Amino acid sequence: YHQEQLALYDKAFTAAGYGYFQQQDYQQAVDNFGQVRQAAPLANDALLGYGWAKARQGDYQGALAPWLLLVQKPLADDAVQEALLAIPYAYLQLGDVQQALASYAQAEQVYLQELQQIDQTGAEVQGKTLVELLDLDNSNARYSWLLPENNTLVASPSRYLFPLYSYNRFQNSVQTLFDLHHIQQRLQAWQGNLAAYRDLMDYRLHTFRRQQEPEGYRGMVDSLSQLQVQRDKMVAVLAAAKGDNNVLMLLDDERKDLLSLVESGENNIQRLVGGGEQVPEEAAWLQRYRGMLQWSATLDFDERLWQMESAISSIDVALVLSNETRRKINRLLREAPDITSAKTRIDDYGEKIAAVLARNQTMMAKIEGELKTQIYASLALQRQRVQFYLGETRLALAQLYDNKYLGSVDHSSPRLLESKKALIKARGEKFSGSK
Repeated sequence: YHQEQLALYDKAFTAAGYGYFQQQDYQQAVDNFGQVRQAAPLANDALLGYGWAKARQGDYQGALAPWLLLVQKPLADDAVQEALLAIPYAYLQLGDVQQALASYAQAEQVYLQELQQIDQTGAEVQGKTLVELLDLDNSNARYSWLLPENNTLVASPSRYLFPLYSYNRFQNSVQTLFDLHHIQQRLQAWQGNLAAYRDLMDYRLHTFRRQQEPEGYRGMVDSLSQLQVQRDKMVAVLAAAKGDNNVLMLLDDERKDLLSLVESGENNIQRLVGGGEQVPEEAAWLQRYRGMLQWSATLDFDERLWQMESAISSIDVALVLSNETRRKINRLLREAPDITSAKTRIDDYGEKIAAVLARNQTMMAKIEGELKTQIYASLALQRQRVQFYLGETRLALAQLYDNKYLGSVDHSSPRLLESKKALIKARGEKFSGSK
């Protein structure tokens, strides 16, 4: 199987496990959670659900095994944080009060450290631009910001911003910021070219022969040609997508690769069916994959259209300005006009490019503001969750100490069970939603 297929496989069993959990069919929940690979992205949720299902069956020793494995993983994950609070509850049910106290005390320290990490991440985001944090200056790695090891946000010790990367809205906004940033760099480069041409005219224009070209001129022409080709391709794709209302034409590279795999599989199935073989199960899987791609592409089709139209509009502005500059330079080379008037015209173009740069910068600032709002909201939710776990931990510790449970523990105490009930309720809401 390809990684995409395995990911869908794991997600299906995780969702099924939570579904059975909601229906109180705990054995089926255990069986489905047990099918999820340990290396899967959803492995933490599966381990947590496995433990709660075992606990609901009264097998608290069996519940401890996945939870103890879970707390060895990075603590930014909400499943890991919940397991920290579930473990001492299981020890209480097993009658090991000393171990429960030690586990609660350890959880309290971990939650305090996690709160510090969240605040540290917030300060890091506040102190830098997203261009710096996501390394958007790196034009050789167009999608490197998607890889956790390639940007400081996800590579920071807390990793609390990782969940944002699962949302198309966040990814699309970062991609738009990336495109606008590199358009900005191109325009700034043209500003430098105009200044260079002005200097060339100051010192060398009167000596140029008609066939001579200033240094870097051929590179400018080549860049314009490449930019025009890129623009024409984008316009053709956009027109085709609009004309046929084909949402799959505007997929990002990652989903295009998955669509290619689906189409390859469909072709293979057609050949097998033509040869007399029956593969209904594989055909059904591929049909579901294509349906999921279609659904995903439909969700962000309008936004992708807007992004492409905005990029084409910015390219058109750059092309108009650059082509006009090239025509003026060509005329200067042929006719050797008065240097003063030529420099004035170049200054005029410089002002136009500066105006476009200002508009582009405004758009970038708006998108960055929206992205940081999403980041701060995510951090606030993460902090609220950790504070909830910390409060429940301290409540349990206080209850144990205040009532001197070291000799005899009332496992049915409402206050001791409050943490468990609150966690199960919150997790149940997550089970019933889409992740």
